[in-house]
Amino acid sequence: MVLSFEQVSDISYTIAVIFCVSCNILLLYLVYTKSPKHVGTYKHLMTFFAINGILHSIFDFITKPIFIMLEGNEYHGNILVYFVLNKRFPSKWWAVLATEIYGFFLAVIFVIFAVHFIFRYWTITKNPKIRFFNFPYFIFWILLSYYFGVEYSAILHIEFSERPDKTEFIRQKMQDDFGHSMNEVTYMAARFVKYSEEEGVLRVDWRQIAFYFAAVKTMILSFIILIYCGIAITKSIRRDLKALASKERLKLELNLFMALIVQTVIPLLMIYCPFLLMWNFPIFLGIETARLTGIGVALYPGIDPLAVIFIVANYRRALLNPFRRLVLRQNVSYTVREISSTSRSGLGAKVGPTN
Repeated sequence: MVLSFEQVSDISYTIAVIFCVSCNILLLYLVYTKSPKHVGTYKHLMTFFAINGILHSIFDFITKPIFIMLEGNEYHGNILVYFVLNKRFPSKWWAVLATEIYGFFLAVIFVIFAVHFIFRYWTITKNPKIRFFNFPYFIFWILLSYYFGVEYSAILHIEFSERPDKTEFIRQKMQDDFGHSMNEVTYMAARFVKYSEEEGVLRVDWRQIAFYFAAVKTMILSFIILIYCGIAITKSIRRDLKALASKERLKLELNLFMALIVQTVIPLLMIYCPFLLMWNFPIFLGIETARLTGIGVALYPGIDPLAVIFIVANYRRALLNPFRRLVLRQNVSYTVREISSTSRSGLGAKVGPTN
């Protein structure tokens, strides 16, 4: 039996929500039970990150969004469509609300990632501004993250929501590829070229382009912060490595450097690159990539906390030590049985009959 793309997508989102929620709950447990005493501020940041990762995953699972690209014609430009099925919700109003909340948490994830890098930058460079991550100042970072989330959702609602001309253009594709009528789905759609009835030709839709950049500015600012803080942290760690004489301190700095690399590569591969492919390739180049990117975005809230768990020594030891003890206990048990067996064999040889 060959599964349809929609069925594969449903299975993928189910796996993603189980994986992401489990990883973030595990991170919360380790943060509050295994963290060193001096990482109070880091606890707040990790808690905020984990809770929003769980919420993002839950709404990802509830909506199970599907992204598709429609190639343009003489009356319409290329269009990127993100849709959900109305049957998953009590009414269409709830379907619209769920898609906008999904967008909210998606934007918040980008902002939290940037905030995390600012925290690491100020910590490693010993910047006195690090005090702004303590309470009550930490509330500012929460409000800032949620502001960008609300803004992103508002843009989706105002500019990329359903329109009659978009609906007519999408209708046939939706029926042919997924077997759904337009009454069965709720969608958001972006297109930068539209048909001008007055001139009879396709014209650039500057309003939609402006809203597009307003929407993706969160991702752009986050990426700029990543690059700036990443370079600054790398320079600071290099200076510290040259001046360090303590092997323990050197090991700590190298671990921090590796953590920086890992926590840079993961979002680049799981968030930034997928969104670059999803937003730009279909609309500007007419290349279908949208269907391939949703699962990467869905898995990111689980992969990043898993990376934190294995990078931070306290969390890694707390997670792996039970398995190590189990393996050690089995090895000891095996060794005892082997020695006992050898002893009995030797004893039997001594008391056995002789010729």
